[in-house]
Amino acid sequence: MHLAQRPRVPCPVATAFVTTWESQLGDHDRRLIVAPLRARLGGTRTSTGSAVYKAAAACDWLVHTCAPAWLEIADADPIALSALRTCPPLLVDTDTRKGRIAIDRAIQSVLAARMITCNAAWSRSRPPSEALAEEGRALSEQLLPRALDGALGRTGFHAAIAAADRAPFTSRWPTLRDHLLGLAQAATAALTWQAVWAAASARENGAGAWASGAERRLGREITVLTAHLQPHALHLAQQILSP
Repeated sequence: MHLAQRPRVPCPVATAFVTTWESQLGDHDRRLIVAPLRARLGGTRTSTGSAVYKAAAACDWLVHTCAPAWLEIADADPIALSALRTCPPLLVDTDTRKGRIAIDRAIQSVLAARMITCNAAWSRSRPPSEALAEEGRALSEQLLPRALDGALGRTGFHAAIAAADRAPFTSRWPTLRDHLLGLAQAATAALTWQAVWAAASARENGAGAWASGAERRLGREITVLTAHLQPHALHLAQQILSP
């Protein structure tokens, strides 16, 4: 077959990232953000080593860029942020001792940040009565699924997880992935809880006013998080799409 006629095969890691992100975005963002990425998928498959490096790049982005951004907007404990920011880079050969240490450190850091965030979120806001606390918890649980869709979908988190899933760059990835998911859920729950109590003054106008006020506040926070992370996710996409 002539060189020019050879099929331009897409990289499975890049395909997973692009198609997953596409499924999480609205029509406008699909056209603006994903369509140019999809057009570049052909010819991105090169070698197994290249796919492994791209999967590790997605994992590194989750630990060093994505997770700290959630914690910052959720006003998390500085210790949790420090644990992630001091974690060594993951773009190393994970079969080496240095690579194994980096992965283990990432797992420990993400788990620590997850536990600190879970504990701090509920202790920071102390409702004046148990009845009000119960009402606030119910409202938080009602708002959380939509918040997770925004925080994990539009920002590129799910896309990076899907990309890392496609190449076995380390046997410890499933453990790290579970802790990253747990941390994302904890940070989003903290953000939701804060939005609920920031809008609690509207409760005097009825439960509906409280819910709509909390939803607006939460929507603004998710918009800020998305605006911050999408350019970084696009930069990651450029790395993953490189042959």
